[in-house]
Amino acid sequence: MTPAPILAALLALAPWHGDRSLSRAEREAMLRPVAEAIAAASRTREDAAFLVTQGWFESKYARAVLSGHCDEMPRGMRCDPDRNGVPRARGAWQLWSFCKATDVNGEARCVLGTAHLGLQRCGSWDAAFGALTGRWACTMRPERTHLMRKILAGWGKR
Repeated sequence: MTPAPILAALLALAPWHGDRSLSRAEREAMLRPVAEAIAAASRTREDAAFLVTQGWFESKYARAVLSGHCDEMPRGMRCDPDRNGVPRARGAWQLWSFCKATDVNGEARCVLGTAHLGLQRCGSWDAAFGALTGRWACTMRPERTHLMRKILAGWGKR
């Protein structure tokens, strides 16, 4: 899958409320590297839709998060802070220390690798979202699966 339909899906999602003042061109420039990373990491349309969905639920693709400045986010949204307020998660998909990747391309591969393990273990994309909680529980996440299906429907059959 090329980055173009992925970028279109990212742009169709509601931006984080703090980024609503960004122009379409600014959002496009901010999200293009994410779309390219998703395209490079994904083997299937489902992989790509999973990554788009997971990132939106985790970070809303907020500019501060994508640029590595979780400290600029409001309290309660600072990338899974520890009790001292230090962020434990990073990037669009809010990855923790299990992922050693240092860029968005590696982060996309980490998320997808974990998702595929969850898919094998749990048997559905719905439960694979739960595998990313770090507990390896096959917990259903229907709100995420609903968005994933909506994205896939928007891409049509290919």
